[in-house]
Amino acid sequence: MKYGFIGPNTLSVIGKKEDITLFFDLIVDRLEGGVRGSKYPMVTEKLYRKAVFEDDLINFERELAEIKGRFSKMKTWRISRRKYPWIKHTVFDFKQKTLDQVFEKCFKNLCTSLFMSKGWIERDVLERPRILIGTTDIPGFMVYERRSDQEYAEHEGTPFWLQ
Repeated sequence: MKYGFIGPNTLSVIGKKEDITLFFDLIVDRLEGGVRGSKYPMVTEKLYRKAVFEDDLINFERELAEIKGRFSKMKTWRISRRKYPWIKHTVFDFKQKTLDQVFEKCFKNLCTSLFMSKGWIERDVLERPRILIGTTDIPGFMVYERRSDQEYAEHEGTPFWLQ
């Protein structure tokens, strides 16, 4: 099964669960000092565990840009293959020089979802935009689409996409 980011009119395939998890684990480990949500709560808490909603978009965009900027200064050779042994089996190319290059696909697809969300708001589309993680296989992703904003907002425990 493939996983990725789901947003308004966007369904972007990233890879396996482990690929998505690796992206977030490196943010938490390298940028948040191992404490999920301590510096980038919109990305490592809201997006990872629940969903990013309209009210979160400004902070989400700021956090995403900051993460990409910080990753652009981090060399891939400094990432421990012992701590992250699945790196050699990931869809990401760790032969790139910096982490922003390695995770370019994630940043690009999240920016597309962000752009589409803003477009929905500008056009005053009845359905409010949200960005989330889920399976991108059809019909699997429809399960995520059918859940209400309230279900995502109130959800505690294991993220839906990891269940």
